[in-house]
Amino acid sequence: MTVRASRPPLAAADAAGRLRAATARLPHLAAALVALGLVASAFLPREASWLAALSVVIVLGVPHGALDGAIAAPLLRPRYGRAWFGVFAIPYLGLSALVLLAWQLAPLAALAGFLALSVLHFGEEDAGPGVPHVLLDRLAGRQHGRP
Repeated sequence: MTVRASRPPLAAADAAGRLRAATARLPHLAAALVALGLVASAFLPREASWLAALSVVIVLGVPHGALDGAIAAPLLRPRYGRAWFGVFAIPYLGLSALVLLAWQLAPLAALAGFLALSVLHFGEEDAGPGVPHVLLDRLAGRQHGRP
């Protein structure tokens, strides 16, 4: 017969609390590392700094953007059925192309606009559940904040 040592419930709860506290700090740590990396990339040769910025976009931006479709689906599927993805993806990809074009034509203005929109976007997310996404509400045929 094997006897297992078990942790007392208090120790397990304490470990879970420490894990939650450490996990809550991860976004701040990631943001600090990204900021530090981007500042440090200013001292690198131009090609290396582009590679650093591209790495940040691929590692953080792409996975974050991938969730946009998951948010849009329940809002657009009831009205557009199986065509919801096209209704979502065509303007989304068009906007992405416009951003890339703006980045080529006026990089500083594009960066300023991107940062301003990022602040609004993440602020809206931080506002918590129940905050309506105005554009998606309009595409779904609903008035702002109403079913």
